[in-house]
Amino acid sequence: MNIWKKIWLEARDTVKNIFDRKSEILYIVEKIDWAIYWDGVTLTDEFRKLGYRAAVRRTARGARNKILHFGSAWTFVSEKGIKKPHVSNKIVLTAYYIEERNPRLQFFSEVNKAVEMIHTSARKPKEILTTHGIDVSKTVVIPLGIDLTFFPLGSEEKRTAVRKELGISEDAFVIGSFQKDGNGLGEGNTPKLIKGPDIFCDALQKLPEPQKTKVHILLAGPARGYVKKRLKEAGIAFTDLGFIDYHETAKYYHTLDCYVVASRAEGGPKALLEAWATGVPLVSTDVGMVSDFLIDGANGLLVPVEDSEKIAECVLALMHDKDLRAKLVREGFRSVQAFENKKIATRYVNEIYKKIAK
Repeated sequence: MNIWKKIWLEARDTVKNIFDRKSEILYIVEKIDWAIYWDGVTLTDEFRKLGYRAAVRRTARGARNKILHFGSAWTFVSEKGIKKPHVSNKIVLTAYYIEERNPRLQFFSEVNKAVEMIHTSARKPKEILTTHGIDVSKTVVIPLGIDLTFFPLGSEEKRTAVRKELGISEDAFVIGSFQKDGNGLGEGNTPKLIKGPDIFCDALQKLPEPQKTKVHILLAGPARGYVKKRLKEAGIAFTDLGFIDYHETAKYYHTLDCYVVASRAEGGPKALLEAWATGVPLVSTDVGMVSDFLIDGANGLLVPVEDSEKIAECVLALMHDKDLRAKLVREGFRSVQAFENKKIATRYVNEIYKKIAK
């Protein structure tokens, strides 16, 4: 999205806010149409089904007498300080994960005073927030949700069709990695270490040579330059999809044999629910929602943070054990039903909106 379109969209939404006398909840998203935007779209759709008048906006400017739900920490906290919407509004902030060394943490004592409630998706992020000035009484943990119509269960037919489209062999063991893990919005040649691209690549390099040649990595997302460079140097085959539309994500899960999360920290990750929904065995480090909901050996394979050796062992186990793959798919699909968007939206209403409306 170019800068002029961003400016126009923000100006348009400011006008909407000024004249909006109906909406009770405005869900504020970032100006780029990636995951947080679609979170806002799907959640507000569910809020409306529950009887609330809700809308998605790219700015809170001009809003009066609303519940303003900022959909990520950085829609509310800039490098210069916090946003200051009109005092007639009540503010809710979602902060999925805050890096310990992020300089914006210096403003969280102000955040604590400004917001009615702050929402996060897992126990570990909540602990970080409360150690940086957020009152425990203001925090609520509600996990990420998923639209299961966007992420249907895969099948052999879908797997074959997408592999044929991408030119990936039926015999390849395809590992997915759909995220942004390079710094900046350019090539991403320097690693965003919190996402663990170095751990991911280290793990792949530890695979024995016969298995390494069978592996094919399917990448998606911007700024993957570091990972692509490492894969080329290691002689590991890969396909780079680049930035893909959110609605097409499930299509590419359907071609995978497993998905690997190698992050050092997460609020989600979204891949936890997306892999479960689409029937893809998951290997993940012990982060975010994974720590709260993944049961090692049952609905996924859990590894310690920064343990590339263990990730490699888990990938090998999935390559050689068809029964293990089937068990993880079955139990993962069963687990994901609890995170369907309607259920999560109902929790937002009961645990946040109803409380601050009193």
